[in-house]
Parts: sequence; structure tokens; C-alpha cells
Amino acid sequence: MQVRRFEAVDMQEALRLVKQELGPHAIILSTRSIKKGKGTFGLFGRPMVEVTAAVDREQVHPSETTPERRSSRALRPPAQEAPAAPLEMTRLLAPLQQELLQVKDLLHQLSQETRQTVPFTLGSLEREFSAVKKMIEFLVQHRQEEAMPLIIPPLLPLYQRLVSSGVEEPIARRLVEKAQNSAEKGRREEDRYMRYYFVKLLLQEVPIFGPLPLREGEQTVAAFVGPTGVGKTTTIAKLAAHYALGEKRKVALLTLDTYRIAAVEQLRTFAEIMGLSVDVVLSPAELHRLLSHHQDKDLILIDTAGRSQRDEVQMAELSSFFADSPSISLHLVLSATASPQNLMETVERFQRLPLQSLVFTKLDESNTFGTILSTSLQAQLPLSYLTTGQRVPEDIEVATPERIVDLLLQVSQWHD
Repeated sequence: MQVRRFEAVDMQEALRLVKQELGPHAIILSTRSIKKGKGTFGLFGRPMVEVTAAVDREQVHPSETTPERRSSRALRPPAQEAPAAPLEMTRLLAPLQQELLQVKDLLHQLSQETRQTVPFTLGSLEREFSAVKKMIEFLVQHRQEEAMPLIIPPLLPLYQRLVSSGVEEPIARRLVEKAQNSAEKGRREEDRYMRYYFVKLLLQEVPIFGPLPLREGEQTVAAFVGPTGVGKTTTIAKLAAHYALGEKRKVALLTLDTYRIAAVEQLRTFAEIMGLSVDVVLSPAELHRLLSHHQDKDLILIDTAGRSQRDEVQMAELSSFFADSPSISLHLVLSATASPQNLMETVERFQRLPLQSLVFTKLDESNTFGTILSTSLQAQLPLSYLTTGQRVPEDIEVATPERIVDLLLQVSQWHD
């Protein structure tokens, strides 16, 4: 491997020298700012950039620079082009890297001259410097193997925030690029405009089902399905309390969960407090009979046993209850604490049922909420409810675009 050091007036010139001397396969090992000129330690010298680069000569074949080789490359279809070389990524980041070096020099000078007089200003500058440095590291770390369009500076922190919050990277990039491509061309470098433009676009992208549709003179029947332990029974109790006590609706409770005695007793306890009854359903035929029996009710809520999405027998049994009941809306309950892989596996198995929405529980136990948006978009299922604790009926809310976007970007804490 050949290692060379280059000095230039700025980063662009240094990279040009690297490419000229070592070729396009060169890898940047380090960069730093220096001063060259007269005076002790170059104190009064001109600021310059020093770049250390290397290239493995054994991997560079002379034939790659011949006209024939260049021609064969040009004939390749775009999907088969080689990934961008490390030098190309460095070139794209060069302007920002040059600014970082200048800021670093400025911080050093200020710390020597005014260490005792402006500590708060220095601290603020150092935090800004650290934030920009982390942003560059994040961009380099998360870039894909193939070349991708660069994200403009105003949108880069939002992209970083989405990925950090758990939004799948392809989804985050698609959303950011959509905002980048559709914004007013003359305003794409304005931080405030782009931030709020992105929020406006993101609000339109969040799929929302809304609350259960209760209409005068019509009955609504809703069943809640999902794996064990996600909070289906508690969610149903919260909804029953809201509609029976809050909106004075006639509500009936049914449960298909005959596997856990504790679950039935838990629902009975909630029902007694609200003055409601609970019917246990043992078969699809009995479900139809009870639906007819409760024709006078405005809302019928159906609890189901927790099913492992990997148990085909249990899933088939659950499907049999709703096969001939198109009037029943089915809502999949998921935990916000589950991993992205587990969430999508659960959705894929339960999609044998005609699901209409997703309910996410345990938001109070999760630190990141990007999986809520990612799962909804990937499953193409809208969001209906979010639960944030164990209290009945307080800790449940209708999912809204504003709430989801705030969970992801903390827009309510912006101060401009």
C-alpha cells in the first residue's frame, strides 16, 4: 500500500491532488488543518489543509484507465454500476469538512484568548461543533453501498431523528427525498422552511383509521386480535368505559378467550364496575347467536385469546370465528416495545384476517416510536388507537397524524 501526504489551500484542492497522484481508488486516512509560513510554529502562516491518503497498487489495474475499459463501464446498465468509491463520498462531504476544520481552529483560538470571559459562548460553539461532527459520522455510517442522492443540510437532522427513533431507513429516506424534491427550489436551503415543510408532508403520510365509527341507528361490532400479552383486554375495557360511561352508548362485551380464566375474570371485573355484562363465546355458531341477541346495542366489543402468530392451528381456529361475519371489523393490537422484525412477522401472520387497523399499546414503556409508523406503512394498515398506561379509561387516545409526528420529531418542543 502506498501512503502519501498532501498539502493544499483547501479541501477541494487537496482531493484533486489525491485523485491526480493516487487515482480514483485512493482512500482518505486523515485530514487536519495546518499553518504554513513564517513565524514561530507557523503562527502567522497561511491556514492550509493536510490530507493523508493511501492506495493499494495491487488492486488497481492499468487496464482500468484505458479507453476500452472506460467504454465497457459506460455500457453497463445503471443497476449494475459499481458502488461509489470512498474518495467520491469524501469529495461530497469536503465543503462541510472544510468548515469543520475552520470552526475547530476558531474554537482553539477563542479558548486561548477568552477562556475566562466567555465560557457560555465557547460551550455553545463546542456543542454546535459536536452536533455537526456527529451528523457527518451518522451520514457516513448509514450510507448504503450504492451511491444515493445526498440529503440537503436542512433535512439531514430530521432524517437522522427518524432513523434514531426507529423508522426503517428506506422509509425515512423516501420521506426526506420526497420533501427535498417537492419543496420550492429557491427555498431548499432555508432551515425553518424545510423543517416545517417536511412536517407538513409527514402529516399527510401517516395512515389514520380514526375512532370506531358509531353512527345513529347503526350497530358497530369490533374485535381485537393479537399475540399474548399486548393488552387486548385492557384496551377493550378502556374503550367500553369511554363509550358506555363517557358517551352513554349501549355497549356489550363478548370474549373468545376461553384459554385464560384470569382474562375472563379481568373483563368481568371491568364490566361490573361499568354496569355491563360479559358473554363467553365457545364457537362461531354461538358468536352469531349472541350478535343477534345484542341487536339493541350500539357497540359490541369482542376480546380474543392471545395467539402465537407461529401456531397455524390457533390462527386457523381464530379465523373460523370471523369467516362468515363481514360486519365485524378486526383490529390488530401490537406492543410498541416489540422489535421491528417481530412486529412485521405478527402482522404478516394475522393478515389472513381482514384487518382494518392497528392499535399500539405500551407507549409508556417504549423510548422509541418509529416502529409505529414503519409497521403501519409497510403493512398498509392505518392506525386507530394508542394506549399509554394501565389506567381505565384515561390511558387511551385516538391516533392522529399530529401525535405520531410529535412522537417521532418532538415538534411540540421546537421554539422557532
